[in-house]
Amino acid sequence: MVCEWFESADIAFGSLAGGGRYDKITDFIDPKQSFSGVGTSLGRFVYMMIDKITAIEKEEAYLFVNFDDTYSDIISLYKRFLDAGNICEIYPTGAKLGKQFEYADKK
Repeated sequence: MVCEWFESADIAFGSLAGGGRYDKITDFIDPKQSFSGVGTSLGRFVYMMIDKITAIEKEEAYLFVNFDDTYSDIISLYKRFLDAGNICEIYPTGAKLGKQFEYADKK
């Protein structure tokens, strides 16, 4: 049995993935020593996943620095950014600015 998976909105483009059991798949090499096999193909599916991952990586994200004394002001601005659909976070402590920038660079 062999199966193929298609995206219903784009069947004409081809299958996303396929696979199954292939009886006597090596007959064309040597019919006397033939055996069956199982295989898969993830061609177009892999490209779809790569597109989704690269789209996520391209999204902008915001890190609000935290000086402790301005925390309440940061919260209101943070909420406005979240409501607008942005990815954002507030640095959890009032650490030195250099440490907060290091954290942002690693993210």
